[in-house]
Amino acid sequence: MDLVSVNLTVEEAEILIVCNESSIDQAFLLFGSFFLLFLIVGMIVMQAGIISAKNVSYMLFENMTKVLVASVTFFIVGYAFAFGDSSFFLGASNFFLVEEDRCRYGFFFLQSLVTVFATVIWSGATASRMSMKGFIISTVVFAGFIYPVSVHWLWHEEGWLNKGDRNGRFDVRNLVVCCASHIHNERVFLCIFTALSDTV
Repeated sequence: MDLVSVNLTVEEAEILIVCNESSIDQAFLLFGSFFLLFLIVGMIVMQAGIISAKNVSYMLFENMTKVLVASVTFFIVGYAFAFGDSSFFLGASNFFLVEEDRCRYGFFFLQSLVTVFATVIWSGATASRMSMKGFIISTVVFAGFIYPVSVHWLWHEEGWLNKGDRNGRFDVRNLVVCCASHIHNERVFLCIFTALSDTV
């Protein structure tokens, strides 16, 4: 189809050109996202191997629930908190992706899977040790606030930890997944220890 015969406005033609230029980037992001999806499945299978056989089906159900809850939470508020335009502390725009450019949907998909992966990391510590209600609340808090705020601080242009030249040096921003998961893991262990010490 010829662009001349379509009768596009200048703005529509510019959007089409930008989207076509970023299509290779989007394909790369989607390709990497599918590898991350297999990594999430591998983490879930590994966790199934470290708990007793009677709890495997419940743990698989927990993790599938976690994937769903974390993805929906990140879609509703997490992406806005992480990459929305706002202050140095927290993003406050682009809830439900209403203002997001269609050319960045691949980036959202990748970030959503990274959020899910970060929540699956700490689920090994809570396997067979948490009620479903606590599990869902903990996932919503992590995927909706703890992880997106860490991402905003380190990866957003306005983030207060995203300052300075990192040319040729170790980039601390790469540790955001593990650090956020570790902080949440410590909080979960503290809650479990407190609950156990109250019952004994």
